[in-house]
Amino acid sequence: MIRTAPRRLAFRVEYDGTDFHGWAKQPGTRTVQGTLESVLSAFLKEPVRVDGASRTDAGVHARDQLAAVTLHHPIRLRGFQKGINRRLMLVVFIKQPARINRGIAINGKLVAPSNKVSAAL
Repeated sequence: MIRTAPRRLAFRVEYDGTDFHGWAKQPGTRTVQGTLESVLSAFLKEPVRVDGASRTDAGVHARDQLAAVTLHHPIRLRGFQKGINRRLMLVVFIKQPARINRGIAINGKLVAPSNKVSAAL
């Protein structure tokens, strides 16, 4: 596989949380972060960590949760969205992927989407 310089992608996430034990990855339980990381890693054939701007508890739904990944894969934004959504099979849905500055952190402790990033998404 061709590796490219790392780039940061942000995207919105929607899901029905009924069958999830929250956002954060936990061993032996089905979580949104764990599902996204598993599907992304298999699709892109590289380990992928998904950072979420917020967390949810078991059974909680999300419509516009912000998440981000750092990729070395050359996939285009449209291919990223279509390919991942096809593999997620409506369990989780990603939308509005956008390239963001690698210096922007998006996690439970620091939510740093500037107005520029929010407008892009």
